[in-house]
Amino acid sequence: MNLREHGRDPVSDICPHPSEVEAFLKLGAALHAEERYREAVTVYRHAISLKPDFGVAYHNMGNSLMELGSWEEAIASYRHAIRLIPSFPEGYVTIATALMALHRPYEAMASCHRALAMDPACAEAHWNLALALLQAGEFREGWKEFEWRWKKRGFTSITRDFQQPAWDGSLFPGRTILIHAEQGFGDTFQFVRYLPLIAARGGTVVLECPLAQKTLLAGVPGVSEVVARGEKLPSFDAHLPIMSLPLAFNTRIDNIPREMPYIFPRVNSIAAWADKFQDNRKFRVGLVWAGRKKPDPNRTCPLHMFSPLAGIPGAKFYSLQMRNEMCSKDDTSVGLELVDYTAGIRDFSDTAALIAHLDLVISIDTGVAHLAGAMGKETWVLLPYAADWRWMLDRDDSPWYPTMRLFRQERSGDWSGPVESVRRELSRIAGFGC
Repeated sequence: MNLREHGRDPVSDICPHPSEVEAFLKLGAALHAEERYREAVTVYRHAISLKPDFGVAYHNMGNSLMELGSWEEAIASYRHAIRLIPSFPEGYVTIATALMALHRPYEAMASCHRALAMDPACAEAHWNLALALLQAGEFREGWKEFEWRWKKRGFTSITRDFQQPAWDGSLFPGRTILIHAEQGFGDTFQFVRYLPLIAARGGTVVLECPLAQKTLLAGVPGVSEVVARGEKLPSFDAHLPIMSLPLAFNTRIDNIPREMPYIFPRVNSIAAWADKFQDNRKFRVGLVWAGRKKPDPNRTCPLHMFSPLAGIPGAKFYSLQMRNEMCSKDDTSVGLELVDYTAGIRDFSDTAALIAHLDLVISIDTGVAHLAGAMGKETWVLLPYAADWRWMLDRDDSPWYPTMRLFRQERSGDWSGPVESVRRELSRIAGFGC
C-alpha cells in the first residue's frame, strides 16, 4: 500500500530535499507496478541512503521484497518503517502477511491485533487476521473475521446490494434463498457442498454463479435453480454470499461437510467424451500446471518442471490446462506427450466429464483441483511454500477433500521437491492402473 492513500505526505515531513527523493520514490513505485521488483528494491535502497529516516521508502521496499518472496527482509523493512512512522497500523498488517508466508500464523495474529489496537475498523487487519486464524485451523473466530472481506480495499468481488436480508443459517421452511458465488471458480466448487444442507433446513435454493459453471452446478443436490451471473434473478426471500456459508453453519474442522461426491458430471457429457478414451491399458493422469496471475502467480509450476514424469511406465497424460496468461510458449516441449482435448471444452461440464474418464488429477492450486476433489476423484495438488489459507499448514491431506493429497514446496519457488515426490508416487501406482 502507498502511504499517500492515508492522505498525508511523509516525504515533505521528513526529507530535506523532497524533490530528489520524491523522484526515486516515484521511480520505485513505477518499477514495482511493472513487476520489476529487484530494480525497485535497488531504487528504494538508494532513496534510503540519501535519507535514512525515510519511512515510506522502507515500507514500499518491503512491498517489493514481498513480491520477491524475501519475507524476512520484508519484515525487517516494514519494522524500520513502523519505527519511523509509528502511527501507521497497516505496517503491522503487511508484517502479518509476511509472517503467514513464513508459516507463523500466531505471530501474524499478534501483528494484526497491534494494528487493530490503533484502528479497530482497519479492514485489512481484520482480513489478515481471518486468513491467519483459518490457516491455523482456528475456524470459530476465523469465519467471523472473514466477513470483513467486503470492506477490504480491492476485494475481488463486488458487494451485492439486495433489499432482502442476509440469511443467518436458521430454519427456512417454504422460502427461497439466493446463494451468490464470489471470488474464483475454486471457491464456488469448494463451498457448494453446503447447498444440500440449506435445502435440508427447508429452503428452496437458487444459486447464482459464473456462466462457465452453470450447467455443471445445476446437478448439485438440493439446488432448485441455477442462474448465470448477469441473468435475471427469480424472486427470493433471503440471500448469502457463498463463502459466508461456513459461518452460517458454525463450521469447525471436525464438522466440515464431507459427503463426497457432491458435484456430478452430466451423463450425456460423459458419453460424448467416451470415444476419446478407448485405450484401457494406461493409467490416465490429468495435468494442470498454470493458474491465473491473480490472485497468486506463485501457484504456477512451469510445465517443463514436470519433465521427470515423462516415461513413467503405464502412465498416460492428458492436459486439463486452459490457456491463460501464465502459460508459456514452450509448454509442449517437455517429453510428456500430453494428449490435449481442451479445444473441445466449452464449460466446466465438459471438464468434469473429461475428469470422469481419468484415474488421477495432478494440479496446482486452481479451480480444476477443487472440481476434481468435489467429484471424489483422486487428486494430487502441488502447493507453493506460501500456500493459500485453506490448505492450512504442514498437512499432506485436506479436511475439505478426502481423496486429495498435498505436495508442498519446501523452499519458496522450488518445485523440484514436490514434483519428485509426485514422480515417486506415480511410478509406484501407475503400473497397476491397467
